[in-house]
Amino acid sequence: MSINRIAGSLALGAAGASIATADHYGYYNSVQDFYVRVSSMPDFDQRRDAGNNLPGLPADSNGNGGGMYCVPTSATNLLGYVKTHGYPQPSQADTPSGDYGRWSDPGDLFAYAAVTSYIASMGSDMSTSATGGTSNTNNRVYNAVRDRLAPGLFDVTYYARNDVWAPKATDLGTYMLNGGIVFFCYGRWFTDNTGFNLADRDGGHCVALQKVDRRPFVEEGHHVISYANPSNSGDTMSQANFFYQVEDTEIRIFGSGNNNGLRAFSQINFGQPDSQGRLRLIDSALAIYAKQGFARWPDTDSLSWFGGTIQKAGPGGFTQIDIPSPNGAPILAARMSPDRGFACILTADVVGGARACFYRLPEVRGEAIEVEPVPGAVGMCFNRDRTAYVLTPGEVLHYDVERDASAGPRLGSAALPAGAVGAAICFDDQTDEVLVLDADGRTLWRLPGDLAGPARPVELPRALPAGSDMSIEAVGSVIGLHAGATFLTMEIDPATGEPRLVGAVELPGPAEGMSMEDDGTLYTALDGRVVALRPDGAGGFDLVREGPAGSVVGMDALGLVSVARSRTNFVAALHSGPGWENIDPNELPEDPANQRPDCRVDLAAPFGVLDFFDASAFLARFRANDPEVDFNFDGALDFFDVSRFLAEFGAGCP
Repeated sequence: MSINRIAGSLALGAAGASIATADHYGYYNSVQDFYVRVSSMPDFDQRRDAGNNLPGLPADSNGNGGGMYCVPTSATNLLGYVKTHGYPQPSQADTPSGDYGRWSDPGDLFAYAAVTSYIASMGSDMSTSATGGTSNTNNRVYNAVRDRLAPGLFDVTYYARNDVWAPKATDLGTYMLNGGIVFFCYGRWFTDNTGFNLADRDGGHCVALQKVDRRPFVEEGHHVISYANPSNSGDTMSQANFFYQVEDTEIRIFGSGNNNGLRAFSQINFGQPDSQGRLRLIDSALAIYAKQGFARWPDTDSLSWFGGTIQKAGPGGFTQIDIPSPNGAPILAARMSPDRGFACILTADVVGGARACFYRLPEVRGEAIEVEPVPGAVGMCFNRDRTAYVLTPGEVLHYDVERDASAGPRLGSAALPAGAVGAAICFDDQTDEVLVLDADGRTLWRLPGDLAGPARPVELPRALPAGSDMSIEAVGSVIGLHAGATFLTMEIDPATGEPRLVGAVELPGPAEGMSMEDDGTLYTALDGRVVALRPDGAGGFDLVREGPAGSVVGMDALGLVSVARSRTNFVAALHSGPGWENIDPNELPEDPANQRPDCRVDLAAPFGVLDFFDASAFLARFRANDPEVDFNFDGALDFFDVSRFLAEFGAGCP
């Protein structure tokens, strides 16, 4: 998945990131301005009757095959997405057989039958009742999804309502922005005679999330969502065409009812109770997070810093933003948070002047907020959970940089062993450890992520030149090391802890800084420009000085370079334990009377009406190279998409 969260620039506009491959994308400026979407989410039908030599799903009390199978079907949608977005191997995930093209073909009855069998198996694992739906007794739903995914590659998290909280559309968008794919459930709720208190939940429905839209033109307090609805097909003997249903949601706050505290919910299709007076309120969600992301961050987004300022280079022409040092001291380090919602910078000590200080930039264009002075600081890095570490020669400091400084941002600290001198720092997502490169050029120190245990030494397989400017970064199982003109990559055997040299290269002159991509490519600044070191497959690297249009390679960078990339989403302390393994029971199928198919040209509120606002939205998204308006699905935005829009707009919506 590639999601750009920097100040409104869309990752899909980047050169080299074609529309056809932009699968999980969006942006995030603030809680009031974000947009995130996945493309090619499967939309399997839950209504499946047996007959014509085809298997069906168990029938409900009305004789409808699969009438109570929305939960296993929505889970199957997510597993189908996993398969078609980078994880096709059985060892990676137990997923439906076939591919997206076959699944979405209403005439492919072989694929239809195979998916039916998969949904039935998922329902069996969840103990779905043909007449009573799905409950999570003994965590059956959570376990059914989790157990079909390789634990080394994925994390599954369930977000369940309680007496005072339920996941809202903003939260669903956040789960997606943090790299998750999501199915959510809404309940059908009665209120008491005042209309302000919740009285009872009368069943519900689960769907696979496709989009959350909270851009400035969306009404205050509202979010536009779209989803794959498993119960809106009238054909129960073949797969209906895939499409996504669009709904408006509104934040509603209800009184305590039979419980203590207030409940804030996202109400779907606000102000429109069903024929029985029930409101549709989102009240639970399940997310699958790929620990290494479903795709890499595009390498067309970077930070460079030099001469006391940060220069942000973004996709599509590299519009550059100069950000001055907050205290006038040279900028020593700058890093994006893993989700790229903000950045942190570290300034250096100045003799007779400013002390080194750690700052947070709420937005890359925003004003820096002081976190804490850190005299003697030499480097910084992020954990996957958006907390940060700052390194001094003798100590590692851990910060919650999203808190106001007055709340006490420091989470902990750890001293390095006697005689150790920290020179560079990174976080290893594979092992949940902080890695510190010693200035002696021979030693790597490994500390637990919470800094609660001792530092453990690893002797490097090849010594680096001591006293040089040093950098370190860990991506997957590979660790990149840099000192002066020397670059190494190595792996550490998880069984023995012994390092193995993977690659090495000596550049023609000293380079400044190092950043590492998921594929093992190293980036650095050499002779005033960004260069790439691409693994040559024989233990060395090819030096690439010029890249294609839109690449960071060849870009001016009179200083250090950091390329934003995907990060693992799993945090053991956060995503483990029974508190995260709850699911709301008794999910029931959707009422067909409340369904409407997605109208592709109905792009802007008010939904259900085609007007000037939809045409304006189409033109804006066309200019922004938004794949949502690639109406003929050919991977390019051109005359044919405009022609298709006009034809569908003229025909009206069903």
